[in-house]
Amino acid sequence: MREVAGKVYEEIKPHMEAALRGETQTYELERDFHGQRYQLQSTYIPDVDPGGQVIGYYVLSFDISQLKRAEHELSLLARHDSLTGLPNRRHFDEQFAMTVARQRRNKRPIALLYFDIDSFKEINDSLGHSAGDDVLREFAQRLKGTLRATDFIARIGGDEFAVLLEEVDTPEIAQLVASKLMVAMRRDIATEGNEVHVTASIGIAFCRRVTCSQDELIKMADGALYEAKAAGRNTWRIVMAEDTAAS
Repeated sequence: MREVAGKVYEEIKPHMEAALRGETQTYELERDFHGQRYQLQSTYIPDVDPGGQVIGYYVLSFDISQLKRAEHELSLLARHDSLTGLPNRRHFDEQFAMTVARQRRNKRPIALLYFDIDSFKEINDSLGHSAGDDVLREFAQRLKGTLRATDFIARIGGDEFAVLLEEVDTPEIAQLVASKLMVAMRRDIATEGNEVHVTASIGIAFCRRVTCSQDELIKMADGALYEAKAAGRNTWRIVMAEDTAAS
């Protein structure tokens, strides 16, 4: 108990000392009470006598736990797709920029996979948007269930998804991942009263030394996806960054 009290004192000591110097201090802290985590905001206000001397201080503390939970939920909503729970385009762009910078420093390869659900508009038109939503949710779950925890998955819009693979030393590994995902998507998806057969087309951009910019990698993956669709869909195609640099 004394150890805890000592830690608390050391934490608030700088704010107490600042208040005694005549400075108003506001800070946030977390505390556990009866097994529950609370977030508090405390303000130390100097108590000044008529002669202008600081004779002490007042402390105002507020429980801001609910506010912090709301801020966290808003942050999740801003960066996650409400239908699938996956990161959205905004979160993907932020993560992609950090991934490219990290891989450049480490001089490691990177692969970007672009997914498009084949004939998704026909599913919506024939079975309705509710069935389309079921397909999108199940598609996202199968992506998460097939990929590693370190792979970054996002829904970037409509029926389009993207995956960033960092630990891929060769293009063959990226292609193996694409093949596994194709197999995972072959099982029919249950919607309201229907079993829907769903396939996907995949475009892969592979860069061995991350010599391309983020925009260039996206264009490569998008071009590979177009090639996969032109080849009849339900397949994947790969574009190598070295090929674009040499052309």
